[in-house]
Amino acid sequence: MLSYLVNYLPENKDIKGTYSEPFVGGGSVFFNMNSKNALISDLNSELITLYKGIKLYPHKVWETFETFPEGKTAYYKIRNTVIKNKPLYYRAARTLFLNRTCFKGMWRHNRKGNFNVGYGGEERRWVITHQNIRLV
Repeated sequence: MLSYLVNYLPENKDIKGTYSEPFVGGGSVFFNMNSKNALISDLNSELITLYKGIKLYPHKVWETFETFPEGKTAYYKIRNTVIKNKPLYYRAARTLFLNRTCFKGMWRHNRKGNFNVGYGGEERRWVITHQNIRLV
């Protein structure tokens, strides 16, 4: 979709002030714009936690992500972990882990506000590398 949208986006040199993206999602437009002065946001607070964690602690996010065990039982244990008092880098790594190992990368919460997508396997997990995290 980005290859279609890019034809309608302004060039970096034409953006005066701050580039603002209110629904960043996966960030494809944001990363394509490569703006020097940008503001991103999203309704999904866990997604914003992921971006903040990667920005501030890229190595700790990766190191934590790497330590999460594989398999369905581990997935549900990590998914059900109470994260309220966990450090930012842990919360970010957990969001990345859930996104990469849940069913087709879906993101959904139940009425209590808890992430509740089922396990989808490990195939998508290791597509992400430490280098990717550093580049973000």
